[in-house]
Amino acid sequence: ISKKSGFFAKFLKLLLFYFSKYIYSIEKYITAEFDLKNDIMFRKIDDCFSVYKITPDNINEFRTVGNFTKEKLFRERIRGDYIGFMIKDNSGRIAGYSWIVTSNYFSYLVNRLFTLQKGREAYLVDDYIFENFRGRGIQTYITGYRLSYLKSQGYSKILVSYNVNNEFSRRNFLKNGFIEKELT
Repeated sequence: ISKKSGFFAKFLKLLLFYFSKYIYSIEKYITAEFDLKNDIMFRKIDDCFSVYKITPDNINEFRTVGNFTKEKLFRERIRGDYIGFMIKDNSGRIAGYSWIVTSNYFSYLVNRLFTLQKGREAYLVDDYIFENFRGRGIQTYITGYRLSYLKSQGYSKILVSYNVNNEFSRRNFLKNGFIEKELT
């Protein structure tokens, strides 16, 4: 009997160990909202960076970024209800990119369909600053830039989802005035 109970205790401990690892490894995401009636905290970064809309004519410029694998995806987005921006330095190097979705959007991050009011609501997706350009305020700037752009186009509500453990993204969106609404 003692051998069986010893085996069972070890099995139970092992099971609990793996279960706790599974529970803590599940990624949780927050959906946050920005009401464009509020002021936009639009911080200008130094003049050595400019923002350009991503178009079929300039999408090939991403080929200059080593290991860039999203060209096909970007081309599909341009044909859809997405608005993309690239950030470049004065020498023409791409520092990063970001996208806006302007129609219903299924977020695989939070496993949810966001039903957006056409022309009034938008969803920010796929923000990325290349590693050698990080730490210069570019992410905060491009977030404010997109909010200003959407406000000028008549939008009133902006949504975004981000990983709870990504403190940089979380600070960026909260600093820009987003209010956290939902944890999934």
